[in-house]
Amino acid sequence: MNPIIIRTLKKHGVAFTLLVIFTIISTALITGNTYLEGRLLDSLVYSHRPTLFITFFVLMLEIGILRLFFSFFTSHIQILTKQKTVLELNRKIIFELFKKDTLSILKWSPTTLSSRINDDVTEIVSFFSDTLVKLCSVIVSTITISAYVFSADPKIFIIMIIFLPIYFLIYIVFRPKIYSINLTMKNKQNEYYTTRNDFIGRYIEIKGSGNFSSEKKRLRTVEDGLLKTFVKSFWVRYWMSTSQIVMQLVFQAVFFIVGGLAVLRGNITIGFFSIVLQYFGQLLNSVDQIFGIAIGTEKYHASLTRMKRVFDIAPDENGDRPISSVKTIDISNFNIQMFPEGKKNSKMFYSQDLSCSFENPGLYVISGDNGIGKSTFVP
Repeated sequence: MNPIIIRTLKKHGVAFTLLVIFTIISTALITGNTYLEGRLLDSLVYSHRPTLFITFFVLMLEIGILRLFFSFFTSHIQILTKQKTVLELNRKIIFELFKKDTLSILKWSPTTLSSRINDDVTEIVSFFSDTLVKLCSVIVSTITISAYVFSADPKIFIIMIIFLPIYFLIYIVFRPKIYSINLTMKNKQNEYYTTRNDFIGRYIEIKGSGNFSSEKKRLRTVEDGLLKTFVKSFWVRYWMSTSQIVMQLVFQAVFFIVGGLAVLRGNITIGFFSIVLQYFGQLLNSVDQIFGIAIGTEKYHASLTRMKRVFDIAPDENGDRPISSVKTIDISNFNIQMFPEGKKNSKMFYSQDLSCSFENPGLYVISGDNGIGKSTFVP
């Protein structure tokens, strides 16, 4: 990871660390609240003790108030601190571009480069403010639920243990495709938005030159490329989601049969069944989040890969002697040799060598038809 990204994330490291801590506490409170709901249900059905019911009710109310308290801080960090970090990192990277080789930067479309940096920075910061936080929440929830279910009924715990690894296997199967498609989609989106903005920005030029049809065809070609990527993404996510739903249905059916029979036989209470049922739902939600975490992680790696290409642009090279003023720029016999792909022989870009002089002070205009090499000549 680039030092600029590391330093910026470290600057806000305390806030993100507090976010993780508050999220872990909130997750523990949610898990505990589910347990209290089951105990409250048992107090109504079996003990018939009003004081016990009131005790569980008050504890649940206190947990709800604590969750509201921590919710304010987690929301503050995930919204305000996150956006502040994104803006700051965007600014630092843009400033860093001014230390890079000018000609290398000019090869990029300004819209593409700006959009690409913003997208990748957002994904990188989101990994630390959202994805890692979800991961910590899933770990705490899974460990707590597993420990309780195992101590209460090992048979139900074994059923959970059998099914959960299958979910991870689904992710392992789809992981390479997810990463590849996310990387391609990011590039295609940047290309599309750049082409679209260029199409609008050159409104007068396109309308006046009469080449609207060719420009429209170019925009449509880029759009079709993006849509094909969306279609690939849809099918990968669809089959992954379908596999996930099938496993959930099988898991749910087995659990209801085993748990329901245990209640009928009197082996477990209704409250315990309610607790395990809700914990089962939370585990399924954790599995859903694991898929989201997996996709977020792949987006994070894809963004790091793209950002590396920006940071790897060669640094600017300055001369040894400062030039106080420029009186004349002379160009003599200038041309560019091209090597067309798949052809052995080269050819010259301009039909004849260019020779000219630019004197200071002076204002010069280079005019001509589209595609004759004006922009190529100026840098």
